[in-house]
Amino acid sequence: MNADGTNVRSFIVSGGMTLTGNTPFWSPDGSRIVFQSYRDSTKAEIYIVDKEGINITRLTTNEANDWAPVWAPRKRGVEVSEDMVIIPRSSALAPMTVQELTARATSAVVRIKTDLGSGSGFVFDPSGFILTNNHVISGAKTITVYLADGTSYAGRVLGRDLVRDLAVVKIEAGNLPYLSIGDLSEVNQGAEAVVLGYPLGDEKVSVTRGVVSAIKTDGGRNITWVQTDAAINPGNSGGPILTLQGQVMGVVAGKYAGIGLEGLGFGISANTVKLYLDRLKSGETITS
Repeated sequence: MNADGTNVRSFIVSGGMTLTGNTPFWSPDGSRIVFQSYRDSTKAEIYIVDKEGINITRLTTNEANDWAPVWAPRKRGVEVSEDMVIIPRSSALAPMTVQELTARATSAVVRIKTDLGSGSGFVFDPSGFILTNNHVISGAKTITVYLADGTSYAGRVLGRDLVRDLAVVKIEAGNLPYLSIGDLSEVNQGAEAVVLGYPLGDEKVSVTRGVVSAIKTDGGRNITWVQTDAAINPGNSGGPILTLQGQVMGVVAGKYAGIGLEGLGFGISANTVKLYLDRLKSGETITS
């Protein structure tokens, strides 16, 4: 029906059976409905149907009851992928000590220096692709990327995400050490978090340790945030927040600072990064 209660319409989505569709949920554009039903099975399955009640399509086929489906995203125009679905589970990788992790990961963490300032980043592809914050390289005329051993390369910006503050920088190098971008399904509140980067213009990598304080969602910008109490300072921006399994759970984005405020650092989650990374790598500037 309309928002004012007029134009009420109904239809049966049970294929002639007495059981109708349950828990209907409209698609963001209002053209289809997703629902659960027993119309073809003794178990609840998920279906979609056009708003006129035609073109019913069954989406699930299994031995379990599939209940209460919803459309994602709920905001029209927001992108979504399988990486946005977070189902907590334990990692199959054994945790390392912070010392072991730092020794393994440092070589993939880079210092980025521009004519406007400096920040951090990390190699996510051994062919010379580096992820950092957009604000680290925004407006810069020159970009120099320093590896942990002091080797430097000229960097060029490939893609930028102006909404989520991400950027991919390319250097002409190969066979580089790199970090794998993980999955928040492997991370729970209270899990240990390790931050690597080059704060305050340091030329040697710095490591701080804390826990995952919270996992938060910013629906307006389609960001899942990782909050940590690990120390974060200017220059850490763009560096990795790592699990003890050595995977990137987030990209340092900033912190709240003020009298009486401590331990409020934030990173853009791995799941958000993976949603947009291919577009950034291909050279796109994302504005929505």
